[in-house]
Amino acid sequence: MPNTTPESVVAARIRAAYRVRACAAAVCTGAAVFALGTGVGMAICLNAAWLAAAAALPACALLTLLAHRALTSSRPARLRNALLAALMLLLAVFALAALVSLAKQTMLPHATISYIARTSFLMAALCCAFGGAGVSRLMFALRFVLVLGLAALCALSLRGESASGLFPLLGPGARQVALAALCMLAGAAPVLLLALPPAELAEIDEATRLGATPGPGFFLWRVLLGGAIGVLLLAALSLGGPYERIAQETSWGQRMLLARASGPRAGGTQTALLILQAAALLLCAAQTMLAGAQALSAALPRLQPFALPVVLALCAGLLTALVYTGLETTLRAAPLLSLPAAAAGALCLGRRESP
Repeated sequence: MPNTTPESVVAARIRAAYRVRACAAAVCTGAAVFALGTGVGMAICLNAAWLAAAAALPACALLTLLAHRALTSSRPARLRNALLAALMLLLAVFALAALVSLAKQTMLPHATISYIARTSFLMAALCCAFGGAGVSRLMFALRFVLVLGLAALCALSLRGESASGLFPLLGPGARQVALAALCMLAGAAPVLLLALPPAELAEIDEATRLGATPGPGFFLWRVLLGGAIGVLLLAALSLGGPYERIAQETSWGQRMLLARASGPRAGGTQTALLILQAAALLLCAAQTMLAGAQALSAALPRLQPFALPVVLALCAGLLTALVYTGLETTLRAAPLLSLPAAAAGALCLGRRESP
């Protein structure tokens, strides 16, 4: 048997916790890129939404490097954590709004928006009851199911369909694609989950945690893979039909449909795709709510026992407001998430701790 020292056990535990955290950030990023691309990108540049979404990948890389710098810095960061709490709260509302819109157009067409919103919020809140480690580990356990399942089902749904051709994939024009690319920068915001150390490492000494924190490459390729999957899903939507169909679909939920029932077995493919999409959006909402509570606890330590109830109450209030003002309000405000993300990323710059 190898001689395993306590230091190596702690280091392995820290590395495993960061691996799970990086996977959670990747899933949230992929879900955000896809939801933002269907809601905003396709409304602006139709079939070229995948091309505009590719602009989020450099932003993901930059925010990953900044988040890693925050993990290896010991400077006080109350303002940064307050910004992260607000950003994660808004991201949770955005993910829930996407889930509500998808469910309304597919699984629950006869239900009211308020009922779907209450049900979606309740499911996300129940996920939060398992804590940040539980949700992250569930996302880590489902990583291959989500990635390989979506890829296989998309390939199956596109098989035998008439592709839209290469020319429409370039979009209606450079101006529209550039505007959509600017809006898609907000899709990288969930990467800042990495600026918060995993909650299960709270009892470990800070110096030990800083010394065992993996390098930026450990997080970078995982996050970029998650964002790239969101881009590829948008490309699958663009390949699935002509741009005229996308132009006619004014509903956010309709544009998120990765498969249309067009054959005897297409209904099963579409159902499986919807389940995976809904699961990704639900887990993204739960993870960002928990990250918001963690950031709020770090910014205001006195609120630590009540951080999660406060975040849940604010999320419920914002989602209720969206129900009465219309989910389209989410799409108009979603690109602005890049502003608090950029501000929080800038505040991640700090003095590094030598390992």
